[in-house]
Amino acid sequence: MQQPYYSSLGCTRALPTSGIAVVWLCGLLGLLAPASASTPTLESLQQEWHQIFPATFKPLVPPLRPPPADGSPFSIAEKHFLLGWPLLSSLPSGSTSLLRIRNYPPPIRQAHAACVKIITPYWHGAGIMISASGDVLTSYHLVAGAPSVSVQMLDGRLLATTNVTAFSARHDLALLHVEGGPFTFLPANRVAPPASGEHLSIVGHPGELSWKLDPGSVIRLTSESGTEVLHFNADIGQGNSGGPIVDEAGQLCALTACAATLKDGSKVKVGISAKAIQDFLSSPRNPAALAEMAIGEKNRRTAELLQGLCLLTRDWMREWLNAMSQVTLTPAKPDANPLGERRVAVLNMERATEASLKFLLLKTVMAYCLDLSTPDPALIARGTELTGTLDRLLDCTRLLGEANGRTPADVQRVLGQIRNSRTQATLHFSRAVYGLEQAGDALEWEQVNPPVLRLETLRDLYAPPSRYFETSRSEGRS
Repeated sequence: MQQPYYSSLGCTRALPTSGIAVVWLCGLLGLLAPASASTPTLESLQQEWHQIFPATFKPLVPPLRPPPADGSPFSIAEKHFLLGWPLLSSLPSGSTSLLRIRNYPPPIRQAHAACVKIITPYWHGAGIMISASGDVLTSYHLVAGAPSVSVQMLDGRLLATTNVTAFSARHDLALLHVEGGPFTFLPANRVAPPASGEHLSIVGHPGELSWKLDPGSVIRLTSESGTEVLHFNADIGQGNSGGPIVDEAGQLCALTACAATLKDGSKVKVGISAKAIQDFLSSPRNPAALAEMAIGEKNRRTAELLQGLCLLTRDWMREWLNAMSQVTLTPAKPDANPLGERRVAVLNMERATEASLKFLLLKTVMAYCLDLSTPDPALIARGTELTGTLDRLLDCTRLLGEANGRTPADVQRVLGQIRNSRTQATLHFSRAVYGLEQAGDALEWEQVNPPVLRLETLRDLYAPPSRYFETSRSEGRS
């Protein structure tokens, strides 16, 4: 029989039962010379402290996955979804819309007529009818998490739908179906990729303007997270998400996805290319009710939140470890010992206390956000592990404060508790990292194209934290 115990490195090892008996017997006979048998000196206490928090430490937390190699300068650094607010004043007038398109070329007029408006209780966007029977192609982020979806036609009809025929978070595409056809439609059958500089027409519902057509042109065709996307320039705004992008021949060459800032600093609009659309439409269908998809989307966002908090914990833990390594144990002032007892003063603990306040902030934010969601049991377990990490780190700082002004023997006992708390924090964080790095595989509610949920996908957003907050204040986040 093997008896497990936890080592100071956060590993699980085994000690034979016979060995435990020998250790217990030796301790009973006083042969192990326990620390209480002799009064510890300040030098020995300081040495023990540096063993727990060495000046040049090797973190006892498991390494996160290595950061990805530097990608293309045209990859997305920041994205903003173009969602609009569903105002009653934004509902279109059929006559006004018809007057607006009378001078358009006939192919563009057909694409304009096939465009629809996607309305949810939270926001609105656009879509495109791709079959006469009522198949509507739109953006996944437009319908994910929405309790209900209505599709508005150019003539003003509102057609409700409660199911999604197919969806892909990775491609940011969703396929809806409505009854009441036949409908004017635009087939998704373009084969040739667009060329740089090619003229485009983008249809959407920015602000209170519905079925508005804006001109643009192709900047480049590239890839983002394994999906072929189109970078283009056009003066479009909130309400264009999911709208069709057509060429001069009226063919569907992309679907509006977001506005983005690239790593090279340039700002573009991004569309999901015709090739990605065809790959999505040719994949096996994975129908789902809106309520079911909303739960999956909530779990996905919860996993992203926990991954971000995990990265912040890792980065702020390093700052805290550096501060703890600078703590020194010195004799207390004589006037602090009226009975003449030897006492220990703890110095340089201000930075450690300030660093631990960040753990308290993370714990508060995580508790608040998780209370607003209903994640699956696996994510609840990951959140519990992360909370355990923060609790044990806070315990270390609290115990450090309690050691101030205590006798050397008391301080030695406190150091043992601090060592144990740090070990437990390592164990909790190890489990949290492992579980969250597997989140993409665990969330199999989208069987065809599971969303990409990996810690490395969030590094640019959460590490270093100062850069994240700076960009959040200056540009806003979607």
